[in-house]
Amino acid sequence: QEQKSPALSPLQYLHAGALVASIAHELDARVKLALEERRKRYAHVVVKDGLGEPSHHHGLTWATRLVYAAPTLATSPVILMLGVVLNDYYEQLGLGLSQLSFFVALARS
Repeated sequence: QEQKSPALSPLQYLHAGALVASIAHELDARVKLALEERRKRYAHVVVKDGLGEPSHHHGLTWATRLVYAAPTLATSPVILMLGVVLNDYYEQLGLGLSQLSFFVALARS
């Protein structure tokens, strides 16, 4: 026998919505306060762009991004080629789609 959840009255829905809104407002205020404190604490840290000038976006410079991305960019063509060619190769060996999917999922986990 299936149990039905009790229906909420419109007033209960209103109270639940107000509760969620007040929690969200409190969390938003805490996040703003934490960000302000972090900005004050790390005000001495000046992020510079590739030209040595202070940066306004406070992120990694393009040169740093390229250095970190280089290994991935170098292996992308090989991964693309293997992804295209190996599926046909495994099918020619007699491996079914379900078996191939199983082993791909196993390798990724």
